[in-house]
Amino acid sequence: MADLVRRGWFEAVKFVFMDGNGDVLLEKRSSSKAIFPGITAFPAGHVDTLDADALPENPALHALKRESVEELGIVPKIAVFLGKTSLRLETPEFRRYGLSYYLCKGFDRHSVPAVSMENPPAKLLWKPFKAVRSVLGIPQDGEILSFLPRKQPVICVSGTPGTGKTTLAKTLSERLNLAYLGISETVRRHKLYDSFDGKYGSYIVSVPRLKRFIRSELEKKPFGWVIDGHMSHFLPKSLVDVCIICRTDLKILNSRLQSRKYPPEKIRENLDSEIFDVCGQEALSFGHRVLYLNTSSSSREFLFQEFMRFLKQGHTPLLPVEAIDSFQKP
Repeated sequence: MADLVRRGWFEAVKFVFMDGNGDVLLEKRSSSKAIFPGITAFPAGHVDTLDADALPENPALHALKRESVEELGIVPKIAVFLGKTSLRLETPEFRRYGLSYYLCKGFDRHSVPAVSMENPPAKLLWKPFKAVRSVLGIPQDGEILSFLPRKQPVICVSGTPGTGKTTLAKTLSERLNLAYLGISETVRRHKLYDSFDGKYGSYIVSVPRLKRFIRSELEKKPFGWVIDGHMSHFLPKSLVDVCIICRTDLKILNSRLQSRKYPPEKIRENLDSEIFDVCGQEALSFGHRVLYLNTSSSSREFLFQEFMRFLKQGHTPLLPVEAIDSFQKP
């Protein structure tokens, strides 16, 4: 890396913080900045030898954590690599930058300060996704926006009814700044069913219409999603990053289903589904990246940390920034 710097090549990381409503964090750079004074851009930071030594396989990801702490005072829990481009600067010294862009999720928006902690500080502001392109002052920042809809995290939470899907899904939605979509409510509200089963008191879902509706929602609102429902794993694997299958002890599940006043036949059917792992086997057959979680008596925090440990194994596009080993500032 030092040799590249001597030849005028620098590496930088750009972080695109987006909350669950689609608002994006931008910085209004100080007019006294030597590079791009006074323009509006995504926050950024340099990748240096410290980052290369600490995380040789991905120095830019380590720089993302270090720089977000130093400039914003926060660390996203996860990130998604959006792409890389280059930038040539006509400064007193010729410089070219390799820019690595990351979508950042899993942060407390209220903890983001009004100004950055760099010197001189930049004003920090939130803009709706649709309004971002018109205010960006760096062409490369605008170009990367086209990748955002296709790179948004999508997590499915499936499993037999009564296994705790909704509790887990809403926890992930809140902790990772992802929009929440409950399939049961969506089916009823938008009439995505073929008929009503009076015996079991449930709708017969039209799977093709459900798929089309969810795909449309993902395209219209590219903010990242947690999709909750025992049919969520029917989505194509190309749309889903992780499919979580909730499993529960049969005695606990039986008690939960009885408390819902399910008829005996429906309880028996759901218990059989849990015994034979119907949702999990279907998800695997569809090619999903599957994470099994035992929700019998685990706390929300434990299940969330189990999810983060799964991401750290590197089987998904979701990168666990928060889990990167701590570092010493130079």
